[in-house]
Amino acid sequence: MIVTFDPRFKPWMGASDDDTRPALRGVNVDPSGLLVATNTHLLVVVPCEITDAPLNFAGCSIPADWLRDVARFKNRKSSHFTLDIDVEKRTVEAFTRLGTVRTGIDTEVKFPRWRRVLPDLSTTPITSVRCIQPRYVALLTAALDLGSKFTFFTPEALGPVFVPATDGAFGVVMPMDPEANRSGQDGLLTEVMALIGRVKGQETTPVSVPERVAVAA
Repeated sequence: MIVTFDPRFKPWMGASDDDTRPALRGVNVDPSGLLVATNTHLLVVVPCEITDAPLNFAGCSIPADWLRDVARFKNRKSSHFTLDIDVEKRTVEAFTRLGTVRTGIDTEVKFPRWRRVLPDLSTTPITSVRCIQPRYVALLTAALDLGSKFTFFTPEALGPVFVPATDGAFGVVMPMDPEANRSGQDGLLTEVMALIGRVKGQETTPVSVPERVAVAA
């Protein structure tokens, strides 16, 4: 199975570095043609092209640290970065200017149901939120190649903030809420929120979104 993506994007920057959360330390290859990473506060989604996938392919996780390191040595003659994934052998190979590099992948990882935390894009958006952690702005800017064009919108002042990029890539981040501001902690985008749809102790209706989210360049 061949996976290619635009090297302008760096999906691994959304992954967690927490050793107690191994499922979040990788970049998830979504069967719909997306590379997804989250650290539970931040979500990075990047389009990719998947060819020759097994009929029963349900996704896999590539170590984020490994992907970051090999992407630095992309073949300069290629406009895309290419990965060769062997689902049966649970390996991935990257073709770099230094040669072929291989590592193992996880084909049984239980990645959060990230689509359930996306803002409802059919509602009238607002562009005013209380506060977004500066480090998440910096991470999304680098991961999505935003440069100085960081724009965002959200249906709710304290809800998930949608950050569009080019070519269908996007990010989602939770703003800090008043209680979090007092303690200096982040507003949380947790697996609990993703899996059971609870925000601030209240039930919410899971958001229905397409497999791909088209974002105008």
